[in-house]
Amino acid sequence: MVACIVFYLLMMLYVQRLSGLKQANRDPPAVAYVPWLSTKPEHVFNFHIAQNQVLHKIDKRFLSFAIDTNQIRKGPIHPSLWDTKLRRSMRHLSGGYIRFGGTAADLLVFSPSLNHISPLITPADDKIMGDGGECSFTLDCHPSLSLESVKKFSMNADNWKAINLFAKAIDMRLLFDLNVLLRGNGGWNSSNAELLLDFAFAYHYNMDFELGNEPNSFKKLFGVNLPAQNLSADYAALRTLLNRYTLYNSSFLVGPSVTNPRMSDVGSLNSAVYDTMKPDVYLANFLQAGADVDAVTWHHYYLGPEATTEDYLDVNTFNSFISNCRRMVDIVKINSPLKPIWIGETGSSYGGGAPGLSDRFVASLLWTDKLGVAAREGISVIIRQSVYSGHYALLGEELSPNPDYWISILHKRLVGKRVLNATCTDAVYDHTLRVYAHCAVDSKLTVFGVNIANAFLGLSLKINATANLYSVSSSLDSSVVYLNGELLILDPDYQELPDFHPVLVNTSDPIPIPPYSVFFLHVDLTLPACGN
Repeated sequence: MVACIVFYLLMMLYVQRLSGLKQANRDPPAVAYVPWLSTKPEHVFNFHIAQNQVLHKIDKRFLSFAIDTNQIRKGPIHPSLWDTKLRRSMRHLSGGYIRFGGTAADLLVFSPSLNHISPLITPADDKIMGDGGECSFTLDCHPSLSLESVKKFSMNADNWKAINLFAKAIDMRLLFDLNVLLRGNGGWNSSNAELLLDFAFAYHYNMDFELGNEPNSFKKLFGVNLPAQNLSADYAALRTLLNRYTLYNSSFLVGPSVTNPRMSDVGSLNSAVYDTMKPDVYLANFLQAGADVDAVTWHHYYLGPEATTEDYLDVNTFNSFISNCRRMVDIVKINSPLKPIWIGETGSSYGGGAPGLSDRFVASLLWTDKLGVAAREGISVIIRQSVYSGHYALLGEELSPNPDYWISILHKRLVGKRVLNATCTDAVYDHTLRVYAHCAVDSKLTVFGVNIANAFLGLSLKINATANLYSVSSSLDSSVVYLNGELLILDPDYQELPDFHPVLVNTSDPIPIPPYSVFFLHVDLTLPACGN
């Protein structure tokens, strides 16, 4: 009898706790107070938001995420994709794609009956295999390896099941990168992909696909030259294969996943300085060959693993992404004007990220700006590398959120699909206060951006309305962040999100933006562009 009473009391406490968590998610957040709101900005920048016109509409899966195929290559996926903490943490970012891809994707062979991953990959093997992103930052991209010198590896049925069920559990659509370096008779050998699809079809796993990763870098990584025209033919073969399955004949097929262009190379696409492996030339040739893709993909990293804090704060680093976007968007518009454009893999620094930078708050300035620029420049989907593993991971040690996780959460909550034009109207503008505007998720107005100056700057919108201000700040080298002065952490037991407490401000007055900080403004105003 006593045991029954104790059990009943414990159940009542549990139900009350769940009820409290649900109620906290329903109730409007309390309004925070921060003393710096009375700080006088050193300089005020004036921004105008076009109220009647939508620049672009981003995809409903705009903000998406990736797990590197190398995690399969290293052995049993760790942390396990069945891990409850991992699943709960990523469920808060649901609604996008979860991509399994990367350099190792072109070494993967599906072997469903294999009981373990073989051969084992050593740290020395990892060092041998390079990173395709390096080809965007070095002038010399000549062969340094051969495909035979890098160990191939197998993915078994258990891992394939885990990948698919993980995507379902976190409510993301799987984008799987197939191995294009399985070749024979002058083209792609699709037999292993067919085996993988047969297995997936039997279990009703639904997904989208890409074929190969950064093919313009194959010469550097594997000593293999795969011309863009050949890759286009390989995509046609994959589409023919997918059309044989009722479950996959409408699956999205995306590519060619080239690296970002080297902006140090000057000239037109026909200039002699280019060769066919330059990413922008490769992309143009791929599209001109009539590639059968539903979306055009390219990859982007600002810097390499040797980057410094100064590099991460340099205005030129931020602006380089604008130039990269415009170059690649122009190529797609010329050759395949109706196809959506995706950034299929991205982060701050390639090669796993920069130690002590890519997982710290300083990288969140670049990440926030990238989300704003990508949408403004016409990118439909952006896939962040990676969920875990590497210095650029969203989740760090023991799956604790790194700063970019919180930026992604706020973006998912506040930023809608319709992109508005926000421009600085000042005669002199140094690009240190970077501002972007969207219709909000609730059809009101969201304005967000970054201050990359070591000074309080003022944001003037000339809009007569109230707004909830979410200001994210920390020391640049910190792995934790504060929202309006409150530390952001997940509930340790259930990985529930904390309440986000905004500050109420009036947008008719300049809003002070602290040094080296990120801000989101949810403005209580419905613009004509957002109202229908």
